[in-house]
Amino acid sequence: MGLYQKVSVVNGPAERVFLQTINPVRDHAQVVLSGVEVLTAPVEARLLIVQATAENIRFTIHRLSAPSATSGFVLTAGNDPLIIPTEGEDFQFKAIEETAGAILEYQFAQ
Repeated sequence: MGLYQKVSVVNGPAERVFLQTINPVRDHAQVVLSGVEVLTAPVEARLLIVQATAENIRFTIHRLSAPSATSGFVLTAGNDPLIIPTEGEDFQFKAIEETAGAILEYQFAQ
C-alpha cells in the first residue's frame, strides 16, 4: 500500500491517485493544537503530509499569512492525509484548531 492523495474529478466520482515513492524526512509528529502552530520545512524536504484528527483544523502556507478559527484552508477531521509541496522561500505552514481538541498529524518528506 502506497501513500495516495484523493483527487476530485470534474463530472465524475473521486478517485485515488498513487504517488511516487515518498521518503520521510525526520520523524512523524503529532500535536494537539492550542493556538497557532508554525511548521517550517527542513531544507531537504519537498513535501508536507498533514491530517486532522478529532476536530477540524484551519491552515495557511505563506509565511506572511495566519489562519484563524474561521479563515484559512480547512483540514477536515477524519479525511485522508493531504500532501502539500514545501518548495519556495515563502513556504511556512501555520495551523490552528477550529474547536478545542484538534490534533495535527504531520510528516515532512522528499
